[in-house]
Amino acid sequence: MYKIFPKLLLLLLIFKFFIGVSTSSIWASHLIKDDNINEQVFIGIIESFNLYSNFFNEVKYINNESSPVNANTFEEAIDYFSKGFDCKLAKDIVVSFTTMDKNSQNLLIIPTDGIPIIEKEDYDKLEFFIINNYKVVVKKEFKNYFAMDDNYVYFIIVKKINDKWKISNLALLPTK
Repeated sequence: MYKIFPKLLLLLLIFKFFIGVSTSSIWASHLIKDDNINEQVFIGIIESFNLYSNFFNEVKYINNESSPVNANTFEEAIDYFSKGFDCKLAKDIVVSFTTMDKNSQNLLIIPTDGIPIIEKEDYDKLEFFIINNYKVVVKKEFKNYFAMDDNYVYFIIVKKINDKWKISNLALLPTK
């Protein structure tokens, strides 16, 4: 049952991505070019993915189950992720990758594959599409990601929320 959640989340994110982006000006020929914005967005992405990694790597064990040290409840986990992700995506991550133990009332991590992580070394592999001063789409291509000869494109939509760049949407799509 838990294996379905990440796949469902990915499908929902893809659907939301296409509704939000297909009507935007991302495909317009007049995209803004600004290395300063690219750098700020990249720093925001790295901080967001560091939050994500720390949440799932910094754990305590309760009855042989992984429990995050950064949150004890769904609400605390959503608050934690909201530092780097918009509130909706923060909630989607928490609902997809954690569960509450009914007996101990502890937040537990569901053992499953997570989302692809962007790291500092990836900067030169990214394409930045600046929609406006508050919204940027970042693209990264993956080759041989899940298996030999497969290709994926990863879209990360980043928005400036309260003067901080936060990830608002993610989509990993197969390509030919």
